[in-house]
Amino acid sequence: MRLMVRSRDDVTTGRLQPLQQAAIRFTTSHDRVRLAWTASGSGLPMLKAPSWISNIELEACSLIFTEFYRWLGERVQLVRFDQRGTSLSDRVEGILRIDDMVEDMRAVADAAGLERFLLFGPSQGVAFAIAFAHRYPERVLGIIGQGGFGRGWLTSGKESERSKYRSSKTLIEAGWDDNNPEYRRFFTCCTHVETARSVWMRAGGWQP
Repeated sequence: MRLMVRSRDDVTTGRLQPLQQAAIRFTTSHDRVRLAWTASGSGLPMLKAPSWISNIELEACSLIFTEFYRWLGERVQLVRFDQRGTSLSDRVEGILRIDDMVEDMRAVADAAGLERFLLFGPSQGVAFAIAFAHRYPERVLGIIGQGGFGRGWLTSGKESERSKYRSSKTLIEAGWDDNNPEYRRFFTCCTHVETARSVWMRAGGWQP
C-alpha cells in the first residue's frame, strides 16, 4: 500500500480528517509507571509495540500517522500507547529495558481487555514484539513487523555511519529546546524526508 503524504494545508483546511479514536486513558505498569493509551478501528485486536516516537494525541491529526492508522482501523482494532518516558506517559530515569517494555505492553493489553491479539512492531518495536511473544506466547495471534533490525548502527554499521550518528545525536540534544527551529528541522529531514519536503515546498522554503 502506498500512502499519500499530506501537506500542512490539508490539516488547516480540513482535507485531512482527524482519526476517530477512543478517549485517551491511562494504566499503570508493573513498576507504577503511568502509560497513556487509546484505540481506534474495529475488528481483530492488534497492539502496537513501542516504537521510539509517538504522541497518541497528536497522531489523531498527523501528516505522518493519521492515514496509516485509519487504514489499519478499517481492518483491525488498533490499540496504541505512548512509550514510557515520552509524550503523555510518565518520564523515567535510566536505561529503557526490554523487560519493562514487555510489561508495559502487557499492562496496556490488560487495560484494553485484550486476551489474544496481533502485535504490530515498527522499527525497534519488532524486538519488543518478539520479546513479548516469547514471554506470553498464549496471548499472541501473530506478529507484523516493519523495519526491524537485529543490530543497530553502533554495532553493525561502518565507522562513517557511527560518526554520523554521534554527530547528529549531539546536534539534536544541544539544540532541541533552542528558539531556532533549524535543529528540529534537521531531525525531521533525517527521519521523514518526503513529509518535510511536502510541507516546506508549500511554504516556499524548500531548497532541494
